[in-house]
Amino acid sequence: MQNSFTPKKSKIYLLYLISTHLFAMICVAFLFSKILLVFIFPCFMISFLYYLTQDGKIISLQCDKKTEWVLRFSHADSEPAILLGSSVMLSHLMILHFKLPDNSKQKTIVLFSDGFSREEFRALRRCVRMGYL
Repeated sequence: MQNSFTPKKSKIYLLYLISTHLFAMICVAFLFSKILLVFIFPCFMISFLYYLTQDGKIISLQCDKKTEWVLRFSHADSEPAILLGSSVMLSHLMILHFKLPDNSKQKTIVLFSDGFSREEFRALRRCVRMGYL
């Protein structure tokens, strides 16, 4: 059984990023004078743009076996990965942790339900749940 999942841009994730950066800007504005904000504001904008255009992010997931997955990255590489038990699955959110066999680091992907159709999100939840059993 091979299921392939490609998330679309999530509006919930974009709203989360915008609200987090706005909150950080408000906190910094209370701490620093208005003159320093001219220098700090571009740093926040660069940080926000980095998250939106992050290179090397996971763009597609493919469930091969129970805990074995194939991850496709934005720079056209595909690597096998193992789904870790530290992954979190909620009704509208999944935080999946993967261990790459040739790398000591782990990769994490945050998936919101609005990035998939209802059937795709159910199938993805089913594949993740199979990995836990």
